[in-house]
Amino acid sequence: MNALRVLVTRPAEQAGEWVQRLRAEGIDAFALPLIGIAPAFDLAPLHDAWRTLAERALVMFVSPNAVAHFFAASSSD
Repeated sequence: MNALRVLVTRPAEQAGEWVQRLRAEGIDAFALPLIGIAPAFDLAPLHDAWRTLAERALVMFVSPNAVAHFFAASSSD
């Protein structure tokens, strides 16, 4: 019988939880983060976005990491 092995390619900050949940279900899971998430080098565009937020009709985030970094930038202005 072949065991199912799953490689979790989420960023390191998220991979651990996924691996734990999969292993709890009896799946042979390992973290293999293929992307690193870090704050922007230049925070000026984020600060500009915060300053003009009320003028925008819509704000879209592409990931939980984007949300976390956007809101972290609000307190550093």
